[in-house]
Amino acid sequence: ASVLFSNPELLLLDEPTNYLDFEGTAWLENYLQKFKNTALVISHDRNLLNNSVTSILHLTQKQLIFYNGNYDFFDNERRLQLEQKISQKNKQDTQRAHLESFINRFKAKASKAKQAQSRIKILEKMKPILIEENQKVPTFKFDKVTKFSPPLVTIDQATVGYNNVPILKNINLSIDPDDRIGLLGVNGEGKSTFSKLLAQKLNLMKGKLISPQKMKIGYFAQHQLDELRPNETPFQHLHSKLDKEVPSKIRAKLGSAGFTLDTMDIEVKRLSGGQKARLLLLLVVIEKPDLLILDEPTNHLDIESREALIMALNDYTGSLILVSHDAFLVERLVDRLLIIKNGNVSEFLGDIYEYKKLVLNNNSIKGKHKEV
Repeated sequence: ASVLFSNPELLLLDEPTNYLDFEGTAWLENYLQKFKNTALVISHDRNLLNNSVTSILHLTQKQLIFYNGNYDFFDNERRLQLEQKISQKNKQDTQRAHLESFINRFKAKASKAKQAQSRIKILEKMKPILIEENQKVPTFKFDKVTKFSPPLVTIDQATVGYNNVPILKNINLSIDPDDRIGLLGVNGEGKSTFSKLLAQKLNLMKGKLISPQKMKIGYFAQHQLDELRPNETPFQHLHSKLDKEVPSKIRAKLGSAGFTLDTMDIEVKRLSGGQKARLLLLLVVIEKPDLLILDEPTNHLDIESREALIMALNDYTGSLILVSHDAFLVERLVDRLLIIKNGNVSEFLGDIYEYKKLVLNNNSIKGKHKEV
């Protein structure tokens, strides 16, 4: 707020949405659309880059390349350019091989020496076509879950909070084994509290929560990044969970999550935020959860890692609870929306973009939701 209130001529935003709620992200997106001066935004939020910027600067191989359009335009244009480059390189490689073959065959022959020399000059003038190396994209793969009869979780007249102070009251909710639920609500209303309740990290003050005893729960939350052991490596973290696995299999799992051989053995305190997030997600995945609770899982992930996570979660057959400010993520993963507001949990009857319109119009969501 302090940055925006100064109404700068040049506005620099580095991952501005990471700790905003959905409402704050929607507001910022709308603000940037109307911003009259120059803004430079670093972001992994695809919707923000599609709706709020008019050009893209892509940093690759120590160069900045300019694209006059939003993220989707840049993404399509970059793919086309890469295809053209690959085609040109293949032609150049064929030409180069042909010239080299001629030179090797005839450079020792006096009658062909002049021709061989001219081909050497052609080769020297031929500027190599460099293809951008594809960054290693992580792949998360969830195992098949246990088949439980519905409902998977039943919450009846529940109240939950901290230090005998209730945050959420009179919750009545059923979650089925294949439910995919998104939690909405401004920061501080209780989304994380509700997530902790489902993850069985908080005890009820009143009411009941019923779930199968053998149900496995996977829980990812941003604060857990601080619970990783700073002086241990990713390999040691995984080995402590998979101590019966041979080291090569543990390294293969870390490799699938985007870790190189070097980064597998670096102390966690030296890892980037994205690397820590990928390690934490991997530790959740290997638990083989039947109920997966993700509280802002993409804050430190780049766009490619986010898309890899979306693909993995679309193949996941268990029940998903997602807290996210990323509309792109919510739209692709969730088919049921719950709003947490004023200590209550209610179901929103529209989709994420209807909710966004109501947020931007400052309309009451009354009439668009029901108690659950």
